[in-house]
Amino acid sequence: MKPVAYYLILLCCIVTSGCVKRTVSVSKGNSNSDGTEQMHGLQGHSKVVEEKTLWIWQKEYRNPK
Repeated sequence: MKPVAYYLILLCCIVTSGCVKRTVSVSKGNSNSDGTEQMHGLQGHSKVVEEKTLWIWQKEYRNPK
């Protein structure tokens, strides 16, 4: 019974820590020369445009854009 418990604990750890959230936000006040807004990582004064959850088995997890 002990090996089964160890595998269950391992599975729980992998599932709970096997993903990341990536966000893209638009910051007011930062704009390019053509008037379009810049997109960059999340900051406190930014509006979130896109939020994505990536799991360890997805290609984007290992190779971010």
